[in-house]
Amino acid sequence: MKGKKSGFEPQVIVFSCNWGSFSGTDFSEIGGFRFPKKVRMVKVKCANEVDADVALETLKEGADGFLLIGCNPGDCHYQLNNKVCMCRMELAEKLLDLVGLEKKRVTLGWASAEEEKKLGEIVDEFIERVKKLGPNPASNDEVLREKLSAAAVASISPRAKGCARKKIELVASGNIYGETFTVRQFDLILDPVLEQEYKRARIMLLAKDGAKVQEIARKTGLEDSDVMLQITALRQEGKIVMGKVEDDGHPIFRSVM
Repeated sequence: MKGKKSGFEPQVIVFSCNWGSFSGTDFSEIGGFRFPKKVRMVKVKCANEVDADVALETLKEGADGFLLIGCNPGDCHYQLNNKVCMCRMELAEKLLDLVGLEKKRVTLGWASAEEEKKLGEIVDEFIERVKKLGPNPASNDEVLREKLSAAAVASISPRAKGCARKKIELVASGNIYGETFTVRQFDLILDPVLEQEYKRARIMLLAKDGAKVQEIARKTGLEDSDVMLQITALRQEGKIVMGKVEDDGHPIFRSVM
């Protein structure tokens, strides 16, 4: 249900960098901000190690929102590029669009160990945003949870992660010929790749126990021909095998998970 719901206190999961905002902080109350009971803080070694699938799986498990807080750009303890965080959360947002769940349920913020007040403001602002969105519909929707599982698988596929890394490189520095890309230009490459990886992930999950092309097409809303095209590619990669042929002439395909 969208819209602010009276009395609704969202379940928000916050992943925070050990060296930045999490360091030495008492999360019962910081910077004059008292954390609601349903906010859960998770410490990670570095925000750059949190892949997009963590955010998507968190929403699949019923959390109303996912917030990742890293060190301020340029201040990473491990001298990693903070743009990695940005790119991974962008993958999560793009896949949420494909799933049909509000992408504003996922966000990224920056705060150092000395910025307790800023951290509280980031969390407070995010909680208010999620309140307006309302409870996560995936909590009571099995199909939506299946879609989120597929999105999580798609987000960590080599093609998706490879394109995301290239986007950081080519938008910032260009290619070996000195040609640079705008974000929009690169998205014309990245978006179709993500859509295809998402389709294939859904097909693999639906074929876990064996399924016909027609069954998969009905559940995904794809055309039979598109399902067969993706299955053919997955068979070439050894990720799907063909089993017995039914009496009606339709083969059963099973994913190799």
